[in-house]
Amino acid sequence: MEILYVSSAMLGFFVRGGLNNSIQRYYWSEQYGTQQKKILVGTGLLMVSAYAVVLLVVMFLLRDWLVVISGELGVVLTAVGVLAMTLLAVVTQFQQFFLDVMRLGFLKLSFLGFSLCCRITVYVGAFLLVFFGVADVDGFILALAIGGLIFLPFGCYLIRRAIQLKFDSSVARILFKYGYPFIFVDIAYWLFSSIDRWMLASMKGLDSVGEYSVAWRMASIVMFISMAFGLAWSPHAIKLKTDLPEQYKQIYSVVLTAVLAVFVLIAGCASIFSGEILHVLFAGKYDSVALALIILVLCVVLQATHHVIALGISLEGKTHWFARLAWFAVLINIVGNYFFLPIWGVNGAAVSTLLSYVFLTVAYYYISRKLHYIPYDYMRLALLFFVLCALVVFSIMLQTYELSFVSIFLKVFVLIVAAFFCLWIMRGYLDLTLLRVMK
Repeated sequence: MEILYVSSAMLGFFVRGGLNNSIQRYYWSEQYGTQQKKILVGTGLLMVSAYAVVLLVVMFLLRDWLVVISGELGVVLTAVGVLAMTLLAVVTQFQQFFLDVMRLGFLKLSFLGFSLCCRITVYVGAFLLVFFGVADVDGFILALAIGGLIFLPFGCYLIRRAIQLKFDSSVARILFKYGYPFIFVDIAYWLFSSIDRWMLASMKGLDSVGEYSVAWRMASIVMFISMAFGLAWSPHAIKLKTDLPEQYKQIYSVVLTAVLAVFVLIAGCASIFSGEILHVLFAGKYDSVALALIILVLCVVLQATHHVIALGISLEGKTHWFARLAWFAVLINIVGNYFFLPIWGVNGAAVSTLLSYVFLTVAYYYISRKLHYIPYDYMRLALLFFVLCALVVFSIMLQTYELSFVSIFLKVFVLIVAAFFCLWIMRGYLDLTLLRVMK
């Protein structure tokens, strides 16, 4: 099942074609009025439909060959499984397209309702089919695809006022030029997220893969918060540039500082109690990955800043930089794993991931600054990074696994001091900046 899921996600990159990023960039652009927005969305939907048809035809023709090749590689696939994962990839991308349009139009209730239908209703139905023995693994994937397909007309209905099914070749060229590099970005990030596990399996064994997966799953809780912020922030970021051309850079600066302050405290909580969290949840089985969890949470803090510091690249449409930098990050991760895994094992994989995120953060900032300069408050950012580093040091020094009143009290005290320090750094900043913007 996991192979079908992963393969379906990979196929989805080609159906999406980066068009979600393209529409997100231009939907609130000053060059598109209400009618032009509808044509923009309609052209994008027709392009996704064309990509989907091509993929379905190609995978249908290659289904038997893929079954043979997968068998030679030791992976059991069936023709039904190949077609099911392809259909799931197509349906998922249509669902995501509709959700993106709702998000860009700030249709909150529609977004919530369609999300619940696609995610919860369909998955519960598919799981019930498996539970009662009606469907096997292939049947489960096929049930997800068919269930999602049933709700697509509902998605079309919800965005009916935001779309005009008219193909505009000039708009299509703009969308394609901006979006196609994200196909390579998606593939790079797919490799980036899995290369650690592959190299751990080959160099340290499957037990290390399990340990690293636990650490990454725990860090992913903080990552979900970052991704939620990114989804909410992205349409506002472009809209601010259109609505407030004189003040948007100042607002970007405020947002970056505020985001860093919030994630410093969130990461601090996860890091300083990493030992206790792992010990309680896994009964001491994975206590050894507490340090890796601290390092991976630090990666998430850096990733959260990318939603703001990479805006210069997006605003100027130089999306090829995203692809180049993503693949360079993959290379750093591979080289880091090659040298660090034999020495530090799971912790080495976490360090390699951190080096990749450090590179991406610095590179995004440097390229964005060259393309579209935004003056950030460097003093406050530096102080917040100091707080983050201090929390990491305290997390390592005070690391314990057993629940102890003294230890918990001391850690809570450290977090309270860090919170007050963050508030001191942000003192008067938000109110003063927003007041200037309102003027």
